[in-house]
Amino acid sequence: MYINAIGYYRREDCLKNNIKHEMQTREEDIRSYHNAIIHSLPHLPYDLTAIDLIIFMSDTGADEILCFIKQEFNSLNINILTALPDSTIINSIELINSYFLSKLSNKALLIYVAEEVVTCFFSNEKVAAKEGRVISISHAPIEHKRSRSLYMSYAKSMLEMNGYFLSDLSYLIFNDSTDKVIRNAINSLNIPEDKVLVNTDKPISKPIDSFLALAQNYKNFKTNDLIYILVFRERILMGSFLLEIE
Repeated sequence: MYINAIGYYRREDCLKNNIKHEMQTREEDIRSYHNAIIHSLPHLPYDLTAIDLIIFMSDTGADEILCFIKQEFNSLNINILTALPDSTIINSIELINSYFLSKLSNKALLIYVAEEVVTCFFSNEKVAAKEGRVISISHAPIEHKRSRSLYMSYAKSMLEMNGYFLSDLSYLIFNDSTDKVIRNAINSLNIPEDKVLVNTDKPISKPIDSFLALAQNYKNFKTNDLIYILVFRERILMGSFLLEIE
């Protein structure tokens, strides 16, 4: 499966005022989703009407947003599945891949709504000259979930399992932005600091931050770049996926 385009939108006022009217928050969700889509469109190699599957992740009420999505795509026949953000991006990407393998979908849109919004378009086949191929999707073994000293060895083993070495890695992305964890990644994997990409704007990281860091840096990736993305939830490693730019 391939990533055709990825976009994001940051709602800066969310952190300034935590108490909002429910309808106002939902209107912001809709606007944020729309802006993230628009951010992706210049890089999307096909029309939005080609989408036949939508995975929607949000911790807010989703009914109004889903209605807006259906109107936006001008179709009532799109498979739309909802999930809580805490289920992690790994599960959603895995679900999209299962739809592709089962021939139930050809092109999918993943919408992730938290304090920010990230949208990602997937296809079962390559459709443009430069796209990200998802090489593998994996869930962290139980023994690696809670140990920071072990999760980097997990990263190394997953690379080698797919025929790569640490020296092949172009970038490492994860959503724990504390200096200690970043330094641990650099030291334990022996990789340059400029290869580690994190979203450092928030003191408390969430699963969306791995996806957000990917979206923020995606335009800078070059052909043959190998990117490894680790996803945490409350400092617990949930899984990872490996991406190569082709």
